[in-house]
Amino acid sequence: MRNLKTINLSTSQLELSSDALLEILEGIFRDNIREGRHTVIIVDEAHSITDEVLEGLRLLLNFQTNQGFQLTLLLLGQSELEGKIENNKPFEQRVSMKAHLNPLTFEETQGYILHRLKIAGTDQKLFTNQAMELIHQNTGGIPRRINRLCDISLLAGFSKKSKQIDRDMIEEETQAMSL
Repeated sequence: MRNLKTINLSTSQLELSSDALLEILEGIFRDNIREGRHTVIIVDEAHSITDEVLEGLRLLLNFQTNQGFQLTLLLLGQSELEGKIENNKPFEQRVSMKAHLNPLTFEETQGYILHRLKIAGTDQKLFTNQAMELIHQNTGGIPRRINRLCDISLLAGFSKKSKQIDRDMIEEETQAMSL
């Protein structure tokens, strides 16, 4: 990953008009071409961008040199993004790859929780099997919801000085969160 240059746009830059934002991106893109860099633009929460910004991103995708395309655009978002792209046929024609992540199965949820605990520095089984089943059931296997429910449950368990999070604690926190 030599010549890696990361640009994070600040909140004030993101509050600019879409024209100004696209002008900033185009300037970065042109600088990268001059410096022989391949540009990758990653847009998280892309389901919330306006049609105007989507059109501007489409125009950026038109840039190419004798070496071929110099831009990779990754749009990450919720399921509404798919419809937004399908409604913009010129943009959709430029999409070379689509992927949709399905909710995690129970086994994947269990593995996900154990992996997150390991990354956090513990191999202890902090959740009972019944608790993990209820976590999966109440979150629908959606990682962001799993994270939220586990975080709140761990905090509640800590405050109660529990050594393990059980089904009752998950039920209690699920009701408190209105899941």
